[in-house]
Amino acid sequence: MPYTWGVSMSESRSKPLSCNNKGLKLSAVSDSVDKLGFLFDNNIIFFMLGYLIVLLIPYIIRSASAILNGYFVCIAFFAVIFIRYFRISFSKKAIFYTCVFFMLNIIALAIGHETATLQDLVLASMYTLNFTTFFCLMSRVAIDQGSLKNLYKGYVAIFFVLCIQNLVTNYSLILSSLGTFGSLNGRHIASVFGNRNSMGFYMFIAVALSLYLYYRSKKRKYLLCLLFFVATLVFTFSRNSLLTTACFFIVFVYQFYNGRLIQKLAIACGMCLSGVLLMLNPKINMMIVNAVIRTNDGLTGRDVAWRYYFDNLTLDKFLFGNGAGSTQTILSNIKFYSFHNSYIDILNTNGFIFLFFCICFIIYLFSVFKRIKGAYLLEGCIFSSLLIGFLIYNLFESVVPVGIGFLDLIPLIFIYATPLLFYRGCQSKETQAVIAQEEKIQNIRGVCGNERKKLRFT
Repeated sequence: MPYTWGVSMSESRSKPLSCNNKGLKLSAVSDSVDKLGFLFDNNIIFFMLGYLIVLLIPYIIRSASAILNGYFVCIAFFAVIFIRYFRISFSKKAIFYTCVFFMLNIIALAIGHETATLQDLVLASMYTLNFTTFFCLMSRVAIDQGSLKNLYKGYVAIFFVLCIQNLVTNYSLILSSLGTFGSLNGRHIASVFGNRNSMGFYMFIAVALSLYLYYRSKKRKYLLCLLFFVATLVFTFSRNSLLTTACFFIVFVYQFYNGRLIQKLAIACGMCLSGVLLMLNPKINMMIVNAVIRTNDGLTGRDVAWRYYFDNLTLDKFLFGNGAGSTQTILSNIKFYSFHNSYIDILNTNGFIFLFFCICFIIYLFSVFKRIKGAYLLEGCIFSSLLIGFLIYNLFESVVPVGIGFLDLIPLIFIYATPLLFYRGCQSKETQAVIAQEEKIQNIRGVCGNERKKLRFT
């Protein structure tokens, strides 16, 4: 009898099991593989946290020249470790999806990127490796609620340390921003990343995870972390990140307190009252207008890049894109390096075909979150609010869906992969409960049948 998901039969400690549940055929199971065929090993969180830390090292040591090569080595190394550690073999479906994704990248390079180099091909290969690792291989892994909490705790701890480092390093800049009521010097408050928009996005994720940990454990330390992250976010003066976090809170409150009108009104009134009191203070009002809203800055040139792209768009490039690494080449004529819009970036790199698949995947994620909310309200609300906030963030910043950068890896782990891992854990528990119920019914029927036989003989 073949062992589920390619794990050897010698590792099985239980007897083969065959059962049908709504057409689902179950085979042999062990301690690490459940009855649905999911590999239930919660050490996956250490893989993802280790991945984060390793990709964080180039920023800490400030070695920009080694980042691209370092990313490739890290991704290849962790993909191999993942396959070996979890003893997962490639299925035909995983190989098919990997080949399709890689071919879409190659077609985009061949059609749209006239000056494609070997580095662009390497970049497309790294995107494919990331896609395979997080979407094909992880499709066989599940985590439980405890592992979700541990993963979130690890991220909060990492960025708490980085925020402390940011506070110590930029102490004088923070005081200067307070003294000048929001001077644009605040744009340099970005810890080791050197980009306040990136730092703001990391704080958005940290705020969401801290909120989850506080609601789940009711411990004050997570509330203090939440307030600390919000304060750090404010001092980045990143308009997009502040807007994204505000939308996250609004969506979360609306979903989590669904049907509880009094709580919604109390929270809404509290937020409005706080906003009015802040705006009535002339100094704070000046800081918000000068440092956060910044009407004179407008879109800081983003609209110029968007207009330039659509003015030079052709049908073949619209369908297949210009290939990986083409953004800087295309925008070099207007002296830009990014579109600052993920949707245009995807359209430019891989075309409408890949963008369509991304839209379908987002719709699928929302359906998954709806099912999760039925059994785990807090987790479902956090997942869906994070995704909605991230979709808003993508309007003004570029984040590659399967990119190799640290900024790309954060949503890949916390917005895409982790909710799906948790969802498979929910599926597994539900299925095991159904199977256990069916086994009880079968046992009862067996006992009743034996009693009937005894009555016949008597």
